[in-house]
Amino acid sequence: FARCPIGWGSQADMSWAWCSSTTIRCTAKGCSGIAVANPSETSKILGTFQSARAFSNRYSKETAVDFQTIVAAIRRGWWILAIATCAGVLVSVVASKQITPEYTATTRLFISASGGNSSSEAFSGGQFAEQRAESYVHIITSEQITQRVVDDLHLPMSAEAVSSRVEAAIVPRTVLMAVSVTDPSAERAAAIANSLAKAFIGYVQPLETPAGQSTPRSTVSVVSSADVPQSPSSPKIGRNAVYGFVGGLAVGL
Repeated sequence: FARCPIGWGSQADMSWAWCSSTTIRCTAKGCSGIAVANPSETSKILGTFQSARAFSNRYSKETAVDFQTIVAAIRRGWWILAIATCAGVLVSVVASKQITPEYTATTRLFISASGGNSSSEAFSGGQFAEQRAESYVHIITSEQITQRVVDDLHLPMSAEAVSSRVEAAIVPRTVLMAVSVTDPSAERAAAIANSLAKAFIGYVQPLETPAGQSTPRSTVSVVSSADVPQSPSSPKIGRNAVYGFVGGLAVGL
């Protein structure tokens, strides 16, 4: 069978049929074919196209009906959505107010290595400082350091409790170390962070000084001291209110 148009002109562009035979006519200018259509094959293909078009139309109507149903339901129960979302926001805000606010103060330390002035010595010194920074992150949160802070500030808590409030991390692709302290008191959080930096520097200097030498292999200095935070780091009332709004909206729907 061959695939050929039914009719000529605009009809030939719109409909196609399956042909059982073709008569070829050749002249000096070229060849052309006259196809004879197979009625049974044509009716099958046209029936398939019509079924597909009917299914597409029915699906479009059902989708439109479903969307209209949802819109109508929202219009009828808008007050339920309003009450649910307001209740969600109210509950989240009240719950956040019941949580004791905590403040976070951060100080930053710079780690450098002792070395020469040549480019190769500076490069090796930078690598040494990066390696030391990875170790310092664990040392500064140890109880051996935080006990010095407890003694310095006369804190009414143990060294273990102070260690649990300290977080240290290396600033990516640098030799900077960020040390953060979280406490219910903004002033005490800043005081602990600054005292911790002072105690750590005093601990590292003799630790990095080889026996019989006076110059340490690496030094730590304060880049920025911790300031008293003006706003709590937790709870985040605005963020919790958004969560409450989304939760109330989900319940209302």
